[in-house]
Amino acid sequence: MASSELLVKHGFLKEEFKDLYHLNEKTKTYSLVTGGVEKSHANEEKYEEADGYYPLTGFPKPLKRYQLIYEVYDLSIEDTYFWLLKY
Repeated sequence: MASSELLVKHGFLKEEFKDLYHLNEKTKTYSLVTGGVEKSHANEEKYEEADGYYPLTGFPKPLKRYQLIYEVYDLSIEDTYFWLLKY
C-alpha cells in the first residue's frame, strides 16, 4: 500500500475531503463512503527545497516546523547533532 493511501486510511485527510470518508470504529481506519481510499486526498508533506519539483515525502504535514542553520566551518557537527537529538 502506498504511503498516501496509508495516510488517508489513518485519518490524515485534506479538509475538503473529510466529509467523503467514514471511520470504521472497529478497525479505527477511514475509507470512502463508496469504498477504498483515494491517494490524492492525503494531507501529505512536500519537499520544499527543490528547483521547481516538489515530490511527496510520505509523511503527514507537520503542525510546526523548525530550521536550524549551523555555520561553523572548523568544527564537527556531531556534538551539536547528538545534543539536539537528546534534548
